[in-house]
Amino acid sequence: MSVVSRCPGRNLTAVAAAVGIGLPRASRVCAALESAGLLLHRPAVDDRREIGLQLSPDGRPLLERFRAARVDRMAAVLRRMPAQERCELVAVPGEPAVAVAAVSSERG
Repeated sequence: MSVVSRCPGRNLTAVAAAVGIGLPRASRVCAALESAGLLLHRPAVDDRREIGLQLSPDGRPLLERFRAARVDRMAAVLRRMPAQERCELVAVPGEPAVAVAAVSSERG
């Protein structure tokens, strides 16, 4: 779902490659997500014969809650780390940096 949210409209082959899994497994996962109402198959914008994937209206908030929970879990670990070690993690892009920033702002 994360890959689809970053690049909506990607086809199944591109999503499988981005995640690093085989096409049959990606197909099963996406079918399950679609059955759960979290993922949609839509004709691609540039080639109507190709099917692209996008998050459903229910899938977006679920993914955001998952991401927020993951940041909260990382923040809990970071709170136990010495400040110097947390500072070293700020150079890491993505969610670890978000969690470090959240913990740092708590302490001023």
